Amino acid sequence: MRLAELNFAQGTEALELALDPSFGGDRVLALMAGLVGMYRHAYEYRAESFMFDQLDEQKLYQSARNTEILLWRLKARTAVGARPLVLTNSLPGEPENLSFERLFGKLIALQDMMAEIVSQQNDRLINKVTQNVASMVFFPL
Repeated sequence: MRLAELNFAQGTEALELALDPSFGGDRVLALMAGLVGMYRHAYEYRAESFMFDQLDEQKLYQSARNTEILLWRLKARTAVGARPLVLTNSLPGEPENLSFERLFGKLIALQDMMAEIVSQQNDRLINKVTQNVASMVFFPL
């Protein structure tokens, strides 16, 4: 999904836009367009999957890691005045509402499970890349 509001960015480019403190547009739109685009890319832009379809286990694995990176960056990055760029869990000083993290944890677990299933089906190993927290950049799909 390419939107003019996001300068036609999609996937991880749209996620980067959502996390850019200088971005003046709709961050939630950029965030959701980025996630949807990234997941659609991982599933080869298919609306349906069947038993004999081939998927790339590495793309599925990396989309799970990108979701983890997104969550970490949402918590770590702030706008001027230590305000969160996107309000996710709760405002500072309020009790934490962890439903957001639970939902994204399920997304990560589902992507990891699909990557494992596809790797076993394709009889291939997943290149499980580790990354230093300080250099949390999104993996290319």
